[in-house]
Amino acid sequence: MKLPLKLDFNKKYVDFKRYYEEKSPYDMIIMCGAGGVGKTTNCILTALYELQKEKNENKVFYYIRRYKDETNGVKQILDKMLDDVVIKKLPYTGCYEWIFNGRILGYALTLSQQTKFKSKDFVNLASPLCIIYDEYCKEKDKIPYLPEEYNSLMRLCSTVARNNNFKLFLLANNVDPLNQINTTLGIPPYINGDTWDDKERRILYKLMKPSRQLLEEEKETTLYKITQNTIFNAYHYGNETLITKKLPIYDLKNNKDVFLMLRCVFNNCTLNIYIINKKNEIFCQLSNKRILDNKSFLIENFNEINTFEVRRLKNMNFSNVLANKYFNDKLYVDNNNTIFVLNKLIGLIK
Repeated sequence: MKLPLKLDFNKKYVDFKRYYEEKSPYDMIIMCGAGGVGKTTNCILTALYELQKEKNENKVFYYIRRYKDETNGVKQILDKMLDDVVIKKLPYTGCYEWIFNGRILGYALTLSQQTKFKSKDFVNLASPLCIIYDEYCKEKDKIPYLPEEYNSLMRLCSTVARNNNFKLFLLANNVDPLNQINTTLGIPPYINGDTWDDKERRILYKLMKPSRQLLEEEKETTLYKITQNTIFNAYHYGNETLITKKLPIYDLKNNKDVFLMLRCVFNNCTLNIYIINKKNEIFCQLSNKRILDNKSFLIENFNEINTFEVRRLKNMNFSNVLANKYFNDKLYVDNNNTIFVLNKLIGLIK
């Protein structure tokens, strides 16, 4: 059935069509993009175009959010693309149907309620099935991640897809590179360039900046002008990790007068903390490796905070020195990505 879509693909925004094709080498596509690059709109639009193909007549796609209040408010997304879409609440907590002209286009599902969907028989799956998990990264606030977010997501995919092939799209702003899903998959907290992939597991992780055309248009907006030369601007338009603190950058390469004080291991990355002898200052460097030796504190393992190791670190006098220098901007780092991990460490020891 031809859908009277109000939107067409726009070259200014993200192109998902090539990732949705069955011949694509990736089945899990993770897109972290600056605000307004069209992640959600174009991803759902791609799913709707696929549903118009003859092989997908009367088939559906799935859109996932973390909590019920988020899932309940997603109808406005479809309203931008298609008139007269009806949302129907099903007798499963946090489960909704999107209906157009009597045809079910898709389901909006709540990840935190995934165990309640096991008794539902999901049918009419597109080939390949499209599953979208939106806003999978989140800023630090009172609303937490789920305790086992990755496992919950995989269980939900298993429930809806059964033994069918599917393409899983994870969408978010670049606010938390140490989120549970990234660390579970072994995605490093910072990457060279804008792409990381694992061809054997068919996983693609991509950092998306606005297209040149979109950025030029954004530069004429009030928001761009008043946020120039701020951390927010670098995050919102340049897709840099959202970091709320600035620390001086230091290049350790040509300085041999340093002493390794300790290491703090967070899942698969290591924060190396050095003393710069002549300056009597502290330098922090982030490594995309899990380094365990006699100077290591295993702070987080399999996304669980090791409270014993945190207490052991807090009992060291050096932890007070580290925190004081952090709060007085006297710490040196190798790059801004290191600040993100350092923020997490300071939050645990203070």
